[in-house]
Amino acid sequence: MRQEFIEEAGVVFVFVGGREFNVACAVENMLLMAHALGLEGCVVGSFDREAVRKILGVPDEVKINMVVPVGFPKVEETNPGKKLPEEVAHYEVYGSTRISKSILKKVVDDAVEKVEEFERLLSSYIEKYGEESMEVYRLEEKYAAFVFKPLLTRISRLLRLLGYVEAAEEVEEVVKGYSNERWRRLSETGDINSASVVEHERKYSREVFPVAIRRVAARVAELLGD
Repeated sequence: MRQEFIEEAGVVFVFVGGREFNVACAVENMLLMAHALGLEGCVVGSFDREAVRKILGVPDEVKINMVVPVGFPKVEETNPGKKLPEEVAHYEVYGSTRISKSILKKVVDDAVEKVEEFERLLSSYIEKYGEESMEVYRLEEKYAAFVFKPLLTRISRLLRLLGYVEAAEEVEEVVKGYSNERWRRLSETGDINSASVVEHERKYSREVFPVAIRRVAARVAELLGD
């Protein structure tokens, strides 16, 4: 899919064979060590396994699991945002959670902060690398696909759990529109760097998702009486 960062990485690890659980553990251990050494890595989920098999001479009976390029980060790394313990923990029995309005407000506030962070980084990247640079596009793609979309998905789940179904549905509609259109464009082009995909990521990172996050923040403030 013309993911140029694989070619540019200092080293590319290809994990083959083994049980899926063990492979996942090994990959995470490697990424943690890379980070400790000042490096960064990326687990590549979309790649042509048969092409990799041919290049590396991997036998047909050996499963190709993951491709993980590792190198020195070219741009500033930021935390995409992780789920709070309350969002994933079950207490004593499955389904017994401690989701509260304060948790919803915390996630919404984090989302607004991420929008502000993106806008600040976008401005500096455009000044440093240029509007049409790959660095700017990668920033847009990262925040659209791996920051804003997951945050809105978390918010919609919390809204539902707290009984705010109508508000949740509004958020879900935005996320669904992004995902469906992204998949369509990727399927048509087979190129993550195509003009069509770039246009989509730019639109959602700069306009659609920030507007949706700020709108849901105002809605949540209203619902919670803040």
